[in-house]
Amino acid sequence: MQRMRATADGLLGLMIRLKKALAPWEFWELCRKNHWDRLLGVIKAFIASIILVRPIADKDVPKRLQDRVVKARKFATSRGYSAIGYLWWLFQPGLWLRSHVPLWGKCVEAWAFMAGWTLKNDEATGSWLVCWIPLFLEESTSKSVDQQKDWMAEMRKNADLPDHYFSNFGSGVLVALLLLTYKRLTGKEIVPRGKFVRTDTLFSDGIRFRLRFVAEGLGGDFWGWCEVASSRVGCLLLGVEVLEPSDTGLYVPPPAVPAPAKS
Repeated sequence: MQRMRATADGLLGLMIRLKKALAPWEFWELCRKNHWDRLLGVIKAFIASIILVRPIADKDVPKRLQDRVVKARKFATSRGYSAIGYLWWLFQPGLWLRSHVPLWGKCVEAWAFMAGWTLKNDEATGSWLVCWIPLFLEESTSKSVDQQKDWMAEMRKNADLPDHYFSNFGSGVLVALLLLTYKRLTGKEIVPRGKFVRTDTLFSDGIRFRLRFVAEGLGGDFWGWCEVASSRVGCLLLGVEVLEPSDTGLYVPPPAVPAPAKS
């Protein structure tokens, strides 16, 4: 029942977007008047709305961010990431951890086990362009939360990137969607089996939400000693850019869809 409810919440948002994108009568009117360019634009917009996260090439990042593109690419290459691999990930706004993530990839029990959980820092995605180096660096493990943040700060300094890069772990929905997007593209799991990545999403008692891959898919859980060092717990290097309306072709305004039920 909970799995069906989570799926229904996610599909509801997509259906509302389709209804807003194009009414049936408008479709036939555009066809009749041969307004193919406008029709194609509407169809493209709708298709984009159901692609929750997609990578974009360096050249397609807004000009105002191009200095960061060069620095991020140089740093990623120095860490062993392929020079032709994607670094920038475009998010649809209005995506929720429990409703949308199971629609995007295989998750343990479609995350029905999360029903009733009370989480903090569990907000929906915005119109984000995320810089993320798809690597699980073993040097990020065996560190406490504070030590990992110090390590990220050192990586940020080495990369000469702004302060909001490599400064936090990322929310549960952000990290989960990145992991599943990479798996959709490559068939590979960034996080090795038996390893976890921390997030900034917390349970009501302050215990940190973390993610890992298992045979049943992407799983999320908690650990009472979540702040201490562990050889099994690492983190990702990422930075979130909030897109502006002037970022033509990338910016999408947040949908006017109510937040899904959380239990």
